[in-house]
Amino acid sequence: MHVDSPLSLPWDAGMTEVLSAVMAQVGAEGFDTSLMAWLARCLKFDSCGVIEFFTDRRPHRRLHRFDKSRREAPEDAYVQGPYVLDPIYQLYQSGAPNGLYPLRRIAPDDFEASEYFKVFYSRTDVGDDVSLLHRRPDGSAVMLFLERREQAPAFSQADLLALELVEPVVHVLMTQHEAHRRPKPASHDEALAHAKVQAALADFGSSHLTDREREVLFYMISGYSSALTAERLAVAEGTVKNHRKAIHRKLDVGSQAELFALFLQCIPYAQPGKTVDPLLAYHSKPAQKPNG
Repeated sequence: MHVDSPLSLPWDAGMTEVLSAVMAQVGAEGFDTSLMAWLARCLKFDSCGVIEFFTDRRPHRRLHRFDKSRREAPEDAYVQGPYVLDPIYQLYQSGAPNGLYPLRRIAPDDFEASEYFKVFYSRTDVGDDVSLLHRRPDGSAVMLFLERREQAPAFSQADLLALELVEPVVHVLMTQHEAHRRPKPASHDEALAHAKVQAALADFGSSHLTDREREVLFYMISGYSSALTAERLAVAEGTVKNHRKAIHRKLDVGSQAELFALFLQCIPYAQPGKTVDPLLAYHSKPAQKPNG
């Protein structure tokens, strides 16, 4: 028998059972799975996961549940570089506090027109998602994400209210769990891969573009419209459009797709700590000989 609780959540023996299971798994390997099972009693979602963000290495997925038959993007595609353009990762980088962050509230206005969306996000069969950011004292963070597929209804206000009601409990449970486990130190390869992504983002195009054009470039590849970019930079929209044209001309690209592809291709050539445009090394690489 379901009983309407003062929290506006159906609380029954099943709810008590799954929450008890989460508490029993604090500090154990089954914690993330148990936590998601409890959240699944609070609202419906189609896929979910737990990912760790760090200051010195690329993100690490602890849990990812999804329908493989509906996902086109390779499982490890996100951590190879696109994560740096993920709105929730940028939110973490900006120092945002613990909280719930629905994608539609934090994504740039041209997100669905961005190449990050087209090349990666649109291939995940995710139509809507909401993230819960939990920061650690060392500057790293754990992010829970709940997703609904493209054909499903978006998360409603009632869904978000349910999450808001249980969010304080989630943070307490995660704080206790994180106190029992410590992430392994970053390996040399992990640290270098992350440093290359960060260096590429910082130095890409620096040998060709002005400082202001590089600011516009960041907003371009992140999915911001000319209007919102102008608002962020406190300049006229026409000025931003002129900068965009100059960026395309100077980098010899004809579209946003070419620009995004060029950025990804330059990541392996980035030189952390040297403030060198990876484009220089990319353009000077030996030409491949044709087969045969």
